[in-house]
Amino acid sequence: MGQDEPNKDPTLIKPTAGRGLGDALASVGFKIPKISFNPFGHLLYPMIAAAVFALIFLLTYMFK
Repeated sequence: MGQDEPNKDPTLIKPTAGRGLGDALASVGFKIPKISFNPFGHLLYPMIAAAVFALIFLLTYMFK
């Protein structure tokens, strides 16, 4: 049995998890709150549907 050639300059994969600023601050005890701004919540799709319906109604009323 022979030996394999030495592995010179191997390509290393850099880890991506735990490398952000939030992770660095969390290691010292400071947590950045997650901000999710959605003022309409579940009403977004019905509001879009009502706006499209109102637009169609107004266009048919104007060109009657």
